[in-house]
Amino acid sequence: MWRRRLLVLLVSCALCTPLCAAEQNSPAPADAQPPPAIDEGGRVENPPETLQLCYKFEKGQVTRYQVQIMNRGKFRLLNQKKESSLNTVTEMFFRQSVKDEQDGMYKVVWALQSGTVRIPGFGQSVITLPELIYTMDERGAIHNISGLDKLTLLPGKPQQKSFALTLGQLRFQGFPKTPLKVGDEWTRVTAIELPNNEKVPVKVTSKLLGYERYDNYDCAKIETKYVYPVKIVLDDKTNGKLTLEGKESGAMIVRFAYKEGKMIRTEGDVTSEAKVVNADGKPGDAYVDLQLNVVSRLLPNPTASETEAK
Repeated sequence: MWRRRLLVLLVSCALCTPLCAAEQNSPAPADAQPPPAIDEGGRVENPPETLQLCYKFEKGQVTRYQVQIMNRGKFRLLNQKKESSLNTVTEMFFRQSVKDEQDGMYKVVWALQSGTVRIPGFGQSVITLPELIYTMDERGAIHNISGLDKLTLLPGKPQQKSFALTLGQLRFQGFPKTPLKVGDEWTRVTAIELPNNEKVPVKVTSKLLGYERYDNYDCAKIETKYVYPVKIVLDDKTNGKLTLEGKESGAMIVRFAYKEGKMIRTEGDVTSEAKVVNADGKPGDAYVDLQLNVVSRLLPNPTASETEAK
């Protein structure tokens, strides 16, 4: 039982990264390598003195991304003294489409086209996600999410509403309403809903580091940092009600094509650490300590011939 719940936890942690969109007809190959090095073209010619960051959504617009998460960590299961290592690779391809626009609000559909996670000792599992529809403004701030009630990370596993809530509430913080200069910072304090319906304040800090040209786009380089508590209650048949307590922190670098109004690349590191508290309130021996490297990149849109063949 604990092993199965640990699997769900690890996948949850792995997927809690900035969402990107992409499309692929077949699952990612088992020997997939990290995304290729980004094409760093150098400095931006005549960068703006001030910049108003915003998305440029259009109805019917389709954007595609690849997301890969390389995990290195360790854990110890309940009632075991031996520590185990954990090395996983999660790879996903998403498709984002702009469904509708009304009064400055856009319905953006995120559809997972394929996804796999490989965990030693468990083998390879297929990741399943329903379509999630985010109602967003042009600054990227989320106003509503639909589809959470259908969310299941792995076949036969319980719904993970808290995972989607975290994606929506924490990762999509939105750009500020005012123009920015290089070096400007902005923060937002939001309440994250945990699985036990508890809400905790989380501070997300972002900073405009400068301008760089990546993959033939003039990009704003943005750094985002956050930290938030992890608290998951597990009902174990053998050990009773257990609580997994800890925290997750992350530091991400985002390249945003400000002329085109779209995300080009996100890369960074996420650290998740948590320990088990027994039903009697005493600390247990089980724990999880994960370090994840996350890379997402914009994929080229399919050619006309490829589109007709689908």
